[in-house]
Formats: sequence, C-alpha cells, structure tokens
Amino acid sequence: MSIILITIALIIVAVVSSMVVNRNSRWIVKHHTPIVAINMSLLLTFTVMELIPQAVEFTHEGLIFIVLGILIPFLMHHISHRHEAAQVPSQPLVFIMIGAGIHSLVDGMLISIGFILEDTRGAVLITTMILHKFTEMLMFAMILVTWVSSSRLIIYLLYLSMLTMLGMVVPLFLNGSWNGFENLWGIALSLSSGFFIFMSLTALFEVVESAKVKHAQIYPFVGCALYFTFHLFLH
Repeated sequence: MSIILITIALIIVAVVSSMVVNRNSRWIVKHHTPIVAINMSLLLTFTVMELIPQAVEFTHEGLIFIVLGILIPFLMHHISHRHEAAQVPSQPLVFIMIGAGIHSLVDGMLISIGFILEDTRGAVLITTMILHKFTEMLMFAMILVTWVSSSRLIIYLLYLSMLTMLGMVVPLFLNGSWNGFENLWGIALSLSSGFFIFMSLTALFEVVESAKVKHAQIYPFVGCALYFTFHLFLH
C-alpha cells in the first residue's frame, strides 16, 4: 500500500512541476538568461554535493568515470560539428535525460531501502527523498522547458518518475545480491555526474558570455545559494 502511495506521489510531483513551469513559460522565455544560469548552477551544485559523493561511495573508480563522463560529450560535441545541423540530435537534451534517468533509478532504490529498514530511519529517508524529488523535478522542469515544448514537458517528467518507480522495484529482484550491482551503479552515477558537469559548465559559459543582461555573471552564484538552502533544509 505504501509503495502505491509513493508511486501516486511521484506522478503528482511530475504533473505539478509541469503545470507550474508551463503556467510561467512566457515569463521563463522573457527571462531566459538568468533562469538558464540559475538552473545550470543548481545542476552543477547538485552534482558536486549529491551525485559525486554517492558515486564514489559505490565504486572506488568513480572519479575516473566522472572524467570520462566529461570527455565523452566533449568528443561527441566536436564530432557533431562535422555534420549538418539537421543530422545532429539535441545533444544537451540527450545527456541531461541520460544523467537524470540514471539518478532517478538510484533515487528509487534509496526509497526501497527506506521500506526495508522499517524503522524511524526508513521513514525519515522516504520523507526526505519525496521532498528531494519535488525540488529536483522542479529544477529539471525549468531546465527541460528551454529545450522541449510545453506539451512534451509532462512526458519527460513522467519518464523520470517512471524510472524512479523502476528503481523502487529493482531491489525486489536482487535477492540480497546488491553488492554485485553496487559497482555498476557507481559507474553509471559517475558517468551521469560527468555529463551534468559538462552540460552545466558549457551552458553557463555560453549564457554568461552572450548575455545582454546586466550582471549576468552573478546568477550562477544565486543558483548555488538556492541549492545550498535546499540542501540544508533536506539534511
């Protein structure tokens, strides 16, 4: 019953996040530069404070794959310039969705661990993860709305919620053999961390350098401050 309620909550989080962002889509377009700068700095801070420590905890080789996660999109970005724009997919969106999808799977597994604990620690973990998913979903909604149409935004957010649900189910099939998958998840999280670092820094450089908004270089610090506030609240 609890898992069903969590599943409904995840769907509601995705729908509400989409509605909030879509309702303010014109305002977002009007203030595109500061919003992108704040969102990308949020993503960068989230990666450094949440994903990287988690990835390194899962596998000692995590730092190596973080570097690879930065270099792989850099290489693909370079190769793409040799093709016509019509033949090149939206690489920023692809890497954002890969990274967000992997992280959503791990979030779901952490929620399952909360159920397994069956004590106060488990309840705190589940509550924290739901709050985390709400703030995280809003962040990704604000990022995705710059690449996808308003009608497709809900589909992308529901996709992330579905991956979180899938992550909740995975431990049921591990049958106590989590250690065999721990290293694999660490590698996956490390690669997604590298993707996020590459995309956030690339976007920040492009937005700040091309921006006509006054004091555009201040907005990345605003995004970092916002995430630090979320982090202190959740922990």
